[in-house]
Amino acid sequence: MKVRDPNAARAGKGKSKGIGKAKGAGKGKQLKSLEKQMKREKAKHLKRTARLERIRELAGDDSKKLERIDKLIQKELMRYEMKQQRMNMDKQIRTRGGKRKPQAGDDVNKPKKKTRQYIRREGQEKMGRRPTRTRRKAVNKEP
Repeated sequence: MKVRDPNAARAGKGKSKGIGKAKGAGKGKQLKSLEKQMKREKAKHLKRTARLERIRELAGDDSKKLERIDKLIQKELMRYEMKQQRMNMDKQIRTRGGKRKPQAGDDVNKPKKKTRQYIRREGQEKMGRRPTRTRRKAVNKEP
């Protein structure tokens, strides 16, 4: 009696079950999850700002406390704006299916859009943090 190899079907060009199929959720599911994430982020922002406003009310007339609280409110607003920018950029990329090819009538000299990494670095500088390190290009130094 001939013994059949269970892996023989998979030895072909990926025509068996599950091999060669795309992995991950479809665009529709990805967009739905991104929208859920945006709603959660908005709820988190509203909760934080409400909490900070309440603390501001309780602070009274102490100028030092009010300055600190105002600084925290501004920091939260910056954090939320940066998060929104990043999520909107992700949403655009997912709906477009990657980078858009230039078409006839596009302005070639138009400045490019800011990249996600640039936006993140810019936001960190505004918030008073040191920007995260990025990869540096190798430079040939001659002795």
